[in-house]
Amino acid sequence: MLVALLSALYSKLKFLMCGVELDRMRRVVSRINNWYGWCAEWHKEGEMLENLAEEALSKNNTFAARHLFHEAAGCFHVGQHFFYIDTE
Repeated sequence: MLVALLSALYSKLKFLMCGVELDRMRRVVSRINNWYGWCAEWHKEGEMLENLAEEALSKNNTFAARHLFHEAAGCFHVGQHFFYIDTE
């Protein structure tokens, strides 16, 4: 029981360490039907955040833009960092 709990906690911490909020991680992961959709879903989420950051920056809201750019980078990182497919 304890091992399962620690394993679940560690898997969530990996996302948090990359700058992805826990609620966002849950939403994106719930949209992924299989491993092949992993990269595409995280990329879509990162692009959405990047667009919001650009919009905030155009309105001189640097605080919001910084937060959104940081989380977008986390989404892009998670999307590619944990995406390995062995074709053999």
